[in-house]
Order: sequence, then structure tokens, then C-alpha cells
Amino acid sequence: MRAWRFHLVHHMDLDSLTLVSVLFHHSTTRLSDRRERALSWIVTTPRMHAIHHSVNPAQLQSNFSSGLAVWDRFHRTARFDAAAGDVAVGVRGFLDPGEVWLPRVLG
Repeated sequence: MRAWRFHLVHHMDLDSLTLVSVLFHHSTTRLSDRRERALSWIVTTPRMHAIHHSVNPAQLQSNFSSGLAVWDRFHRTARFDAAAGDVAVGVRGFLDPGEVWLPRVLG
């Protein structure tokens, strides 16, 4: 549980973290459906990673790969069933930036 508290910081970001915004999967890059389908066989696309960061509990246990999507396909954790603009990201209880402060996060 303590490990989740540290990883929680990564999941609380509602836009994109400044430190990792240069990474493709943490960008707000929009791809055409055709390109998304083609790329998602090889690399983790922004939509795939957004599904991993979803506030929807049914979507959380998916798309763990941070680079090669082939690992999620191999482990059957790949999920593509959310439209690009339909994924709400964040962590319940931390959806308001005013709720995010270190003592509360680390519990």
C-alpha cells in the first residue's frame, strides 16, 4: 500500500506532468484512429496511457506498459475501448487541485 502512495502522485496529475511531458504517452497528442490502431500494436499511445490513468475503476487495471504495447498484449492487459476524448483521468478524492497536498497524499 505504501508503494501506491508514491505512485499515486503520478496518477493525480489531471493534465500532464511538466517533468514527463516530453514523453509521448503523457502528451495530449491526438492521433487519427487509423494511426492510433497501427501504432498501438508497437508502442503505448497517449490514449492507451490515458485509459490506464482513468478514474473509472474498470479501466485502471490495464495498459501498464510505458513504452512497448506488446507487453500489454502479451499479458492480456491491453485495453482500447474508450474513445480518445472520453477518458477522465485522475484519482478519486484528488480531482480538485486544492485537494492535492503532500501530507494528504502520503497519508
